[in-house]
Amino acid sequence: ILLEDLFQNHENENKRDYLYYLAIGNTKLKEYATALKYVRALLQVEPGNRQAQELEEIVSKRLKKDGMMGMAVAGGGALLFGGLVGLGLAVAGSRAIRK
Repeated sequence: ILLEDLFQNHENENKRDYLYYLAIGNTKLKEYATALKYVRALLQVEPGNRQAQELEEIVSKRLKKDGMMGMAVAGGGALLFGGLVGLGLAVAGSRAIRK
């Protein structure tokens, strides 16, 4: 919050530093979408900034990896839920046959 305030309310000469540190901080907090927003804003101001280019690459990879992990967890949860429903139906069916 402090860096965001500094970025919005202070002189222009340090704004690129604020953007870079906002991107770094959000990356460390695993807020990759927000970090990518800040690093891309920095790259619009300084397209040749090597640190920002490398950070953009790192953040993009992590964002993609997190997305894949999220889909795998969701898929695993759906598979588990489907298995439990199937097991419940099988048990209910076997009880119905016994009566």
